[in-house]
Amino acid sequence: KSSTTTSSSLQMSESSFDETRGGTHSLADQPARFAAAQAANNARFLDIESMYDGGDLSGKRVLVTGGNRGLGLEIVKELVAIGATAILVCR
Repeated sequence: KSSTTTSSSLQMSESSFDETRGGTHSLADQPARFAAAQAANNARFLDIESMYDGGDLSGKRVLVTGGNRGLGLEIVKELVAIGATAILVCR
């Protein structure tokens, strides 16, 4: 008894890559990602308020990883400002 295995691989050029539509990894170069979003006028990427309003987190407990500095710290500040309880997980 013989069996034949057929495999295919998905080849994506860097110019057509979009991790939100089935890519296998994201572009690590943040300035390049931002430039691509600007070129595509991607409001979802460029304006967080177009996709998310954190006001509904008032009175909620929120777990934030990396809340001791950088983006995590800024998220914690915003959560506390809107009345949420921030629980931090840090190294």
